[in-house]
Amino acid sequence: MKTLVLLTGSIFSSVNYASLVGTEIPYQTYRDFSENKGKFQPGAENVVIYDEKGHEKLQLN
Repeated sequence: MKTLVLLTGSIFSSVNYASLVGTEIPYQTYRDFSENKGKFQPGAENVVIYDEKGHEKLQLN
C-alpha cells in the first residue's frame, strides 16, 4: 500500500511540470506558439522572440 501511495504521488507531481512556462518571455508568446497564431503561422521562418523589455531573446529558424 505504501508503494502505491508513493507511485501515485510521483506520477501526479510530474504532471504539474507540463504547465510551467518561463518568465523570460511574455505568456502570450507561449500561447501563440502553441496555437500556431500570430508570427508562428505554419511555414514562418526566422521568427524573432523578444523578452518583456523588447530585447531580442532568440530566433527560430
